[in-house]
Amino acid sequence: MKKFERETYVLAAALSVAAGCGNGSVDGSDAGRSETFGPGSLVRIESEAPGANCAEGGQVVRAGRDTSGDGRLDDDEVEVSSYVCHGRAGDDGGRGRRGPKGALGAPGDGGGPGSLLQLELLAPGAECPAGGYKAITGIDANRNGRLEGDERTDEALLCTPATEPAAGFQLLSRFHAPTGPAAEIVTATPDGMTLAYTNAVTGGVEFVDITVPTRPRLLGSVDVSGEVTHPGKGDPTSVAITPNGKYAIVAVIDTEDPLADYPGALVFIDVATRTIAGKIDIGVGPDAVRVTPDGSKVLVAIEDEGATASPRPGSLQVVSIDYENPAASTLTTIPMTPDVGEHRADAQPEFIDVSADGTTAIVSLQENNAIAVIDLVTLTVTRYIDAGVATHDADLAEDGEISLSEPFAGRREPDAVCLLPGGRHFLTANEGDTSVVDGVYPGSRNFTLFDLDGTVVHDPGASFELLASRYGQYPDSRSAARGVEPEGCGAARFGQRDFAFVLGERNSSLTVLDVEEPTAPRVIQMLPAPFRPEGLVALPQRNLLVVAGEGDGGLGGGVWIYQAVSDPGAVGSLGPNVFRGYSESVPFGGISGGAWNGVEGQLVTTPDNVFERQRIWTFALDEASHRMNLVDELLLSTATGEPLTGYDPEGLSLNPEGGYVIATEGAARNGGSTSGACDGVPTQRNRLLFVTPEGRLDASVNETGIVDLPCAAQGDPNGIDWTALTGNGFEGVAVVDTLPDAPGGLKAYVAFQRPLSGGVDAGNTTRIGEYDVDGGTWNFYFYTLEPNHAGPAANVFLSDIAHLGGDEFVVVERDQRRTGTAGIKRLYAFRLSTGAVNDSAKPVTKVLAADLLHTSFRFDFEKVETVAVTPRGTYVINDNDGGEEAQVFYRIGPLVSGGAPGATPSTPASSGLVVNEVFSQGSAENPDYVELLNVTGSELNLAGWTLTDDDPAHVYVFPEGTVVPPGGRLVIAEGADFDFGLGGADAVNLFNAQGALVDAHAWTSHVGSAGRCPEGTGEFFPMTPTKGAPNECAAGDLTGLVINEISSNPNPDWVEFINVTAAPLDLSGWTFTDDDPSHVYAFPHGTIVAPGELLVLEQNASGSFTFGFGSADRINLYNPEGTLVDSHGWSAHVSSVGRCPDGVGEMTAMAASKGGVNTCE
Repeated sequence: MKKFERETYVLAAALSVAAGCGNGSVDGSDAGRSETFGPGSLVRIESEAPGANCAEGGQVVRAGRDTSGDGRLDDDEVEVSSYVCHGRAGDDGGRGRRGPKGALGAPGDGGGPGSLLQLELLAPGAECPAGGYKAITGIDANRNGRLEGDERTDEALLCTPATEPAAGFQLLSRFHAPTGPAAEIVTATPDGMTLAYTNAVTGGVEFVDITVPTRPRLLGSVDVSGEVTHPGKGDPTSVAITPNGKYAIVAVIDTEDPLADYPGALVFIDVATRTIAGKIDIGVGPDAVRVTPDGSKVLVAIEDEGATASPRPGSLQVVSIDYENPAASTLTTIPMTPDVGEHRADAQPEFIDVSADGTTAIVSLQENNAIAVIDLVTLTVTRYIDAGVATHDADLAEDGEISLSEPFAGRREPDAVCLLPGGRHFLTANEGDTSVVDGVYPGSRNFTLFDLDGTVVHDPGASFELLASRYGQYPDSRSAARGVEPEGCGAARFGQRDFAFVLGERNSSLTVLDVEEPTAPRVIQMLPAPFRPEGLVALPQRNLLVVAGEGDGGLGGGVWIYQAVSDPGAVGSLGPNVFRGYSESVPFGGISGGAWNGVEGQLVTTPDNVFERQRIWTFALDEASHRMNLVDELLLSTATGEPLTGYDPEGLSLNPEGGYVIATEGAARNGGSTSGACDGVPTQRNRLLFVTPEGRLDASVNETGIVDLPCAAQGDPNGIDWTALTGNGFEGVAVVDTLPDAPGGLKAYVAFQRPLSGGVDAGNTTRIGEYDVDGGTWNFYFYTLEPNHAGPAANVFLSDIAHLGGDEFVVVERDQRRTGTAGIKRLYAFRLSTGAVNDSAKPVTKVLAADLLHTSFRFDFEKVETVAVTPRGTYVINDNDGGEEAQVFYRIGPLVSGGAPGATPSTPASSGLVVNEVFSQGSAENPDYVELLNVTGSELNLAGWTLTDDDPAHVYVFPEGTVVPPGGRLVIAEGADFDFGLGGADAVNLFNAQGALVDAHAWTSHVGSAGRCPEGTGEFFPMTPTKGAPNECAAGDLTGLVINEISSNPNPDWVEFINVTAAPLDLSGWTFTDDDPSHVYAFPHGTIVAPGELLVLEQNASGSFTFGFGSADRINLYNPEGTLVDSHGWSAHVSSVGRCPDGVGEMTAMAASKGGVNTCE
């Protein structure tokens, strides 16, 4: 076997790509398609004519580093070439006569079999320490499109070079399909460009394009619910994609009657067409599926889930795949008869993993608390491993306190099992799935590392749940059950470092472990994950990790994509201005109220009733670690010193006179007993708690420090019966000294969650209560809620209030949905003076200040419970229900009226000033600039206007007296006042004097200059810089792709296109021709071109582009509707003709610059 190993190249290609060389072809050429594998490293596969290198012809694999960055491997970049030669064809299969351009020669009489080149992915190992590919050639004797057994005649290794070790992972993007954010098991095509995941809510498998991983795109869904005995009752349980990328294989369970003998189905979906290619019946109750590395078999765990006394024990079924006719695939059953663990007569296989060499499988038998080791050569069980019992400390009581201090014993009962990259150890995610027996709990609430003979080499004890508590993600509500419930796992080698991953189902977490030394794994980080995570797939060839979450009834799940990073400073990042709560020693979570405490970078917060005793936490911002660190805990007491317990805090404010004020909504145990009475009727009172700086109720206020609503609201002619207001009352408080220079001005403003019941408050009108602390009286303003945008059971209500200054406040208005189904997560500002006190007919006028679903980090948690206004920006914080998901602090820019910071309004504001051009790739001599255009017929005075980028701390204030005449332009260039530059991924936001966002433009990468076409009103497109002058818009079709450069001499010919839009373009269905209409090149389905990106197609190296360009010829570019969108013709050969500048200029003769910036004079 040949082996090529150089530090400067890595092979990049799709797995098992068959490059056919039929004996009747005209010239024997059929170049393979090259795709990226590692950053900067490419491969090119070309035909090799018969000769000294290959007597019978073959393929040459050229590899090297893409030093020009043009996405192609040019001749001067090739560093190694490997020849993979054809075997001799059959006697009757002689080569066809070379025909005229493009025609096919007749096949040989005997139809000799063709030769194939097949590429297979290599996991890191002895052959290639960092992994790579194996190129295999041979004669396809049985004509099944694959090389098998003795059909393989030659092999060559192309190894990935060693790369910088990954330091950890950061969140890159989050995705949910329009069909609902529910994803359970996820897999990927061999090139890592397409995901497939099961969706139990829709009964289908959904396919997602992640060619651009920051912008996942739904390709389509395939319904498999009808593929079982009872159509419509099929539930997909798992999916795996074959190594050649041809089939997505899905296990489907018949849910009609779990106790009946209804078989499951194994469904084969053609990935290219997303259609069902066949199916076979399999055992009752299938669960996991796994395809062997060579693609010959698929393993299915037949769990037959049900009572452990079931007469139908589960099994492992091994299906030999028939690629030509999947319905003819054959099945072998391996019985499961464990001699260890629990319920030995009823094996229930759950999860499967397979070794990189395809010889060994491990299968979890969860309810049996065992693991089976399978020899895949002999198809026999080699051993059963008793998973055993783990003992350590844990929290076993749902009591409103987190204390991992009680003695605990738990049967591991692993769900997922995952082999580590070395193949000698495996990890178990010890979820548990039975019940407590003799004081031993189901599940050990952690993970365990075993070697293959069953020896436990590492068990982390309580440290796994301790880590969760440090991030505010320990769910105390699960303490009496199975704790965090580790469920999914995975392992892979990223950048010369072995990692393992563990998913916490009940706290929506992803834990990353360094397992270079399996006996002493090291925790790298715990990251947030989609709600109720179930499955993951590692894509080290793209430095990506993908996690799927099933959500809760279809809410809150989806697919999250993470990226391996070598920079320690990027580890743990969730995005700009997104921070996670963290504490080394104090458990926290369930934050329901907060405020700025006057110290730079600090917030004070309080949890709701997930904690039994009331408390206040102080968090301090740490930008470098992307965290808000808990630095102080203040436990609260009554005025007489007893612990303050039983309340349900929903808001927190600083008291300008010292201490704090907490708003608590109605609860039966407010203060440890019933709250009080109105006319002798017990109530669950909504209360304000006045707290001293030392943490005691302030007896100077109302003698107890407690303020209740009166039995009848003062000033309300109806005399409201407040006994009806219980758990839907107070939802935030802001305390204001309305007379800072005089006594008697202290007032508390309280947001009421929703309208009072019983028709007291009409329609969508709720209240803002005003309590005069000195006078002891209540007044009410009225506030109109948004209508329900998110369907049934998605009530809209208020959840916090904060003071902005004067009589202006901001509130959080939200619905009850999360992730993809959320409709309203907003901040609205209002002034009390716009409404009338105690008059529901005159509510305050509210103005949108921020739409949290349209910020750079879509803040779509269900419970957006806190808004805290600080000089450095406004924070919003979610209530994570006591650890069920991440505790996130998101800092947005200064609050504005009319739109979200960083978001582009749907139409330019009536102010008439627009962002017209942005130049972000400047230098000291030619700095960044922003050009504004007055599109009105009147002069505009910009006094008080501001401009920011995507960092809210970067603010440019227009000088007093700045005036823009009608139709005039104003250029702000980087300098002393505009002292922040514009980055490669950045934004420009323009605010008027009232703080309203009037225009914005955002981009993801440098394109030099981007401007509106037509100027002032059109969309943004890459263009030549026109600082202070009218924009020069391209003559081509600015809705898509344009021809950017052409070379018709010397051979091979090529053409370069550029995406001139601000969004990715899907070229599925696009075509181009030369002046012969029979010469048609169709762009492959799924071809994506990023904004400003170049795409080069080369003759005889790009699929159906086999025709050349003549000395007098033309290129015509058509969109999917057949409309001509760009064209260029010429009358004589030149080395190159291209647009100057790129994408927008006229075509002119120039030096060739294939894949790079055009070399304009």
